[in-house]
Amino acid sequence: MQGEKEIRIYCMRMLIIFGLMMISRTILSILVCAILIAMLYLGILSEEKENLKKFGKNYEEYIKRVPRLNILEGVRRKCKYKEQTL
Repeated sequence: MQGEKEIRIYCMRMLIIFGLMMISRTILSILVCAILIAMLYLGILSEEKENLKKFGKNYEEYIKRVPRLNILEGVRRKCKYKEQTL
């Protein structure tokens, strides 16, 4: 599942940025990290639009199964999806 790998990569990038912010604890680092996280999230939205154009209905079904960044919601959806396919 290529998409799930990408989501993990985005989450790890955000965690790394957040961790760096927590280590440095300066106003400048907080500002920079907030901007980086916002840019990363906008990149995710942009990629999602491109994938909708490219893959259409299949990608819409994928979005229903896999949330953007909410890990707990992703686990809940994955369990629900497995129950439906059984």
